[in-house]
Amino acid sequence: MANKESPRAKPPKRGKLSQVDTPESRAAVSAPSGSPIRRARAHPVFLPLSFLGWYIVLIPAFALLYYGLPRHFYHSTVKHELALRRDGEAILQDLAKCIVGDLKRFHKGNEVRIESCIAYADMIRLRRIQCEEGEVSFEMTVNVVTDNAEESRRGALMVTRASLRPLSDRHPWPVSVPFPSGKRDVVVRLDPTVAEHKYIGRFDFRRLFVRRGIVGGEGERASMDLHDELFARIRDYAKAHEGIPGSTTGGRFCMMLYFSAVTQTTLGFGDIVPISGLSRYLAALQCILGVAVAGFFLISVGRMSRR
Repeated sequence: MANKESPRAKPPKRGKLSQVDTPESRAAVSAPSGSPIRRARAHPVFLPLSFLGWYIVLIPAFALLYYGLPRHFYHSTVKHELALRRDGEAILQDLAKCIVGDLKRFHKGNEVRIESCIAYADMIRLRRIQCEEGEVSFEMTVNVVTDNAEESRRGALMVTRASLRPLSDRHPWPVSVPFPSGKRDVVVRLDPTVAEHKYIGRFDFRRLFVRRGIVGGEGERASMDLHDELFARIRDYAKAHEGIPGSTTGGRFCMMLYFSAVTQTTLGFGDIVPISGLSRYLAALQCILGVAVAGFFLISVGRMSRR
């Protein structure tokens, strides 16, 4: 009896996998043969690296969301930030330009005549900005000479401490009402208001501040007009010293990037705290997503190590 021929192995049908059906093999088949995408997806390191990349991308993504929420976070150490000190120095420079510009327009020149004295607008200097209990204060120095043609002019450096606050003391900085011209009234409290010098005589610092074309003030206070942009920066500077930086506070994105990294890694130092419902929801969502992605990353690393 003739031996029957042994059945020949049938080749695998086209379209079916001839290897173990795994996610890596399916990804390799879906890509063109020999393409870089197929080789990368088939590599066992691809999946862990993808989860690691998503974990890193989440940090700046949530930092951008936090950055768009000014005054939604309390910063206990923001008043010690170097960026806030630079903001104070920039505010002093712009305040000096504002005061000098108003004086030059009002007096139509650089010389400011105050009783028997002459002060030069270009020689006004502001320094040593501070903030206490919502008041932004700075030191003002003015070079003054005697207005006496018969005798030789004598000069002196006059110094006062000026504190800024909105025109109405009942309202905090953010509530001050702007004028249609884009300016806001600000009260300037001076200490001292009038200084005496043996060579210069009596010098009234209130005459250095111009508000809507009027110089001077009442009691120990004067007033001046500030543009909305400068007013907002002074307001945010004052609020930042209370622990709530505003939209114009410098270095705020770096603060939010730091907070995002601390939140996602579940360190929770506590120097920056969300104080609104939306900011708390976002911080909780980031914690959940961060833990989930980190878990997937560890699982993929464990599977890779067992192969």
